Amino acid sequence: MRGPFAPSRRLGLAAVLAVFAAAPAAAQSVSIISTPANGTHYVAGEEIRTRLAGHGQIYGVAGPHNNIAMKIIIGSTERSASISSGYRFRATSHDFRYVVTRDDVDTDGITIPANSITGPGWRTFGFGTVNRNHAALNNQAAHKVIGSEARVTSSNPGWLTWATLNTATLTVTLTGTTFGSSVAASNFTINASPAITGLSISNVSATSGGTTATLTLGYTGSTTLTGDRTFTVTVAAAAHAGTINLTTNAVTAGTIPTPTLAISPTSIAENGGVATVTATLDKTLVQPVTVTATAEAGANAAAGDFTQTGTTLTFPAGTTASSGLITLTAVDNATDGPNKTVRVTGSSATGSQARSPSDATMTITDDDAAPTPTLVLSATSISENGGVATVTATLSHPSVQPTTVTLTEAAQGGLQASDYTQAGSSTLTIAAGATTTTDNRRFTAVDNDVDAPDKSLRISAAVANGHGAGTAQNVTLTFTDDEATPTAALALSASSIVENGGVATVTATLSGTSSEATTLTVTTTAVSPAVQADFTRTGSTLTIAAGTTTSAGLVTVT
Repeated sequence: MRGPFAPSRRLGLAAVLAVFAAAPAAAQSVSIISTPANGTHYVAGEEIRTRLAGHGQIYGVAGPHNNIAMKIIIGSTERSASISSGYRFRATSHDFRYVVTRDDVDTDGITIPANSITGPGWRTFGFGTVNRNHAALNNQAAHKVIGSEARVTSSNPGWLTWATLNTATLTVTLTGTTFGSSVAASNFTINASPAITGLSISNVSATSGGTTATLTLGYTGSTTLTGDRTFTVTVAAAAHAGTINLTTNAVTAGTIPTPTLAISPTSIAENGGVATVTATLDKTLVQPVTVTATAEAGANAAAGDFTQTGTTLTFPAGTTASSGLITLTAVDNATDGPNKTVRVTGSSATGSQARSPSDATMTITDDDAAPTPTLVLSATSISENGGVATVTATLSHPSVQPTTVTLTEAAQGGLQASDYTQAGSSTLTIAAGATTTTDNRRFTAVDNDVDAPDKSLRISAAVANGHGAGTAQNVTLTFTDDEATPTAALALSASSIVENGGVATVTATLSGTSSEATTLTVTTTAVSPAVQADFTRTGSTLTIAAGTTTSAGLVTVT
């Protein structure tokens, strides 16, 4: 079993019977839940709906459901309202209906007698009798019946406007009667509330014995009126087979309604934020209005920055709030950029007689930080003997704007302009949406024969654009020297001199040039059998200038 009779173990039949038999009888009430279409009385063809409520029991119908009925007294005649459905489970109310005929008349309101439910087939599935007792409703003044009165309805062609009122048409349909043999415009009267002047019915097209007439309106009044008017059309008795005048439902003219689009929330996060598009009308219409809404990329946005689900919003007749669902969802990316906007445009369906709405705008807030630029050397150290290195720039993540990196260089460690050459622009560009430059700055070492320490070039960058890209750190390129350290040698102008005042000069040379001056301190030492008193030395320092191999200065031995 299912429902309330599904415990953890199965109940036997006797237990089930006991449950139903124990259901308490409940108090009953009856009511009339319908309303006359014209607000005062029912006419032929209208449905009177009644309701029995309060018993709260499970019941079923043995046989056709029309075995169950509710008595209704119309005038002095008893009528029978049929139950609306065969059975309902644990119902708290049950509805009945009766369709008025031309013979029904009750000018002081219908009566529902006490205990009006009839028919033997209504029971609680054989397990008990339904409590059907209730009090009476006598002479319900809001529910009078004049079944012999025919009814007229009008077909609204849309929202009538002052500018087009003189050519508008209405369709008038009779219910419960037909048009007579001679139908003219004079048989119809049209009135506006609040009243206006210059409104008339200029032509009528109807067929004798038929139920439909087409009315063409004429209007000579002001087309610049403000506010709305409600029109009613009366059909004189001479135009149809009935005996009384007939009045249409209301038709309205005035300012064309305008839908207004709304987006909630108006700002969503780039990381999957969702907004809903709805619309409202500034006044109701007697027919549905359909608005088609389309989202378009606005400032800084592209079509791939969002998705749209649903395209249609509908206003059921008589409502000012839309139904239907349109959602906008942001699509995340890893590109830094400004906030984006999405513009939603709407158009009212042809024939809906409503203006198209103005655009609505939503913002997608960017969630990516400003990118960080980095200078990249293809090699941090190159040989003096023609080594080559390039400099490029990268971003930590893309930007929606190009990023410009302008390079400057500063020599370090004695580096000279002649020690290298440069090629390529000193300005590098990272395209929008990219993370690296396609161009580079190239440095080539120039060889020489001078021994020297390694030299370096510091490369700095000034960063512009890139939607606020940060500052790049400096990088250093080292030029490694490829010359061996030179060797110094001493030389004598004469390897032998006479004891009687002979003189020899001491000089020095380097095996190769050096980038720095070389200083040699010369000392003399007696070698046996000579003694220190056998000679004198004048001078003690020889200097080999940077870039040369021969010493300057004078050292002599006498």
